[in-house]
Amino acid sequence: MAKEECSFGKKCYRLNPIHFREYSHAHLESIISQQGLTKTEDKFELPSSFKTDLPQDVIKQQVGVILSMKKHKEMSKDFKAQKDQPASSSSAGPSNSNSTNTRHGKEESSVLSKWEAAAPFHLFMTVVPNIPQTLEEGLSISLSDLYHPSFGDIDESLQINFMVDVNFLLKNLAAANCVGKPMLILYETSNFEEVKNQTREIKALCVKPKSMFGHHHTKMSIILYKDKSIRVVVSTANLIEEDWNDYSQGVWISPSCPPAEDKTKGESPSGFRSSLASYLSAYKLKDLEKWIQLVRGADFSNVKVCFVGSVPSTGPHEVKQWGLGRLKHLLQKYVPAESAEANWPLLVQCSSIGSLGQTPSDWVESQLKSTMLGAARQPHSKTPLYLIYPCLKDVKSSLSGGGCLPYSYATHRNQMWLCEFVYKWRADCRMRGFAMPHIKTYSRLSPDWTKAAWFLLTSSNLSKAAWGRSTHQGQGQNILSYEAGVLFVPQLMVGKKHFEVSLGPKQESQKLPFPFDLPPVKYDSSDKMWVSDYLQQ
Repeated sequence: MAKEECSFGKKCYRLNPIHFREYSHAHLESIISQQGLTKTEDKFELPSSFKTDLPQDVIKQQVGVILSMKKHKEMSKDFKAQKDQPASSSSAGPSNSNSTNTRHGKEESSVLSKWEAAAPFHLFMTVVPNIPQTLEEGLSISLSDLYHPSFGDIDESLQINFMVDVNFLLKNLAAANCVGKPMLILYETSNFEEVKNQTREIKALCVKPKSMFGHHHTKMSIILYKDKSIRVVVSTANLIEEDWNDYSQGVWISPSCPPAEDKTKGESPSGFRSSLASYLSAYKLKDLEKWIQLVRGADFSNVKVCFVGSVPSTGPHEVKQWGLGRLKHLLQKYVPAESAEANWPLLVQCSSIGSLGQTPSDWVESQLKSTMLGAARQPHSKTPLYLIYPCLKDVKSSLSGGGCLPYSYATHRNQMWLCEFVYKWRADCRMRGFAMPHIKTYSRLSPDWTKAAWFLLTSSNLSKAAWGRSTHQGQGQNILSYEAGVLFVPQLMVGKKHFEVSLGPKQESQKLPFPFDLPPVKYDSSDKMWVSDYLQQ
């Protein structure tokens, strides 16, 4: 089925590849066809007859995005063909990590055992089939693994995500011998309409925030088992093939939460149950009532992480529930001021960056950093800020390019001060240096990089839309998007002031498995931040 034509036509200014997967743009395809463009580095000029109110460089960037997507699609086809060929040497990768439960001809050990070995954090990264070593990593997980029978006999599931390829999701369910199960999907963009007649067990609802700058960006699943227990999964990956095969992603998997014997008990020490129920309630959807009641009736006492969600909101009374207000409340409650000295760096690692203001003090220093200092009474200027974001060289040497990094020059040129804070993407400790990061993390670490005061895995990028901006003289905040994350604090998880940090593919006892290399590597003088405009070069 053909994609719907973008309603903005030639006035469309979007550069995010996700938008171009959902909507077609006849004027851009016409330019590509007329000029015979096949590669992002192809140079071209717009025809004199082409009229638009947008700057020509925006149109060229959009053409570059489409060409890059086409190139990626062809590369994926080639890789699939290679995977289908018999392995001729020991260096050949597995046939397909997302469609089989065997590796190197042996039956895969129980995924539940892998989950148990990852205690107490249960924090994973997704496998990257193009990097075979990740398939052997104890802290790697595939999408089909989430539905492995060792976790339980699945009854139905709730999938909440930004972008959903239903065929890809069903393929992974089939790989786990879990087909024909009822499923509710909340999405912003999906191919569900194309396949809904073939998937009667699925109900899908489109969720789009009112603001054009907001997104339904959460990546979360809740799985209900035959024994009435539930399990929650919070990740950074869309339910599409490239997200689970090509990029560096993070996944947290909760313990099994059985029905509580007494519904007045069974709350998580972190308040996770009530926070999750409040998040689901914020949708105001009748189809979620069942899931809200399942959450409220489950025993979450073994869940030690905190839920950090965002929903479109503006009211002062909601500040402590969502976004930066929620994170500030949790850090002040669970992370003592003495847990981090003033010189403990704040690490921000993301896959996209919004419009942050003309100076650091407009939002990053005054709102983001002040929130992430928690209960500390420290001057913002004494806390170093490290922004982990791929440079141009990182992307050019990567496996799949910068399609997951939609930061544009149009935004960057108004906040060049960011260059003072940027550090390269390096993840050799997890064998993912060549897999560009779609993962998003925030953390506070000691200057010698061996301890963490806290760690957050989230769908929230570095943007006001995701985190919120202060309103009403600091008494309220304006959030535009739906987001979800999990906060790890030492006091709740290991009973100490700090986490010890582990850099490697195996879970070390009581140590936080970090997803990228430490210490961060500063950009060279010749390095440039990756912007999506490079797709056309």
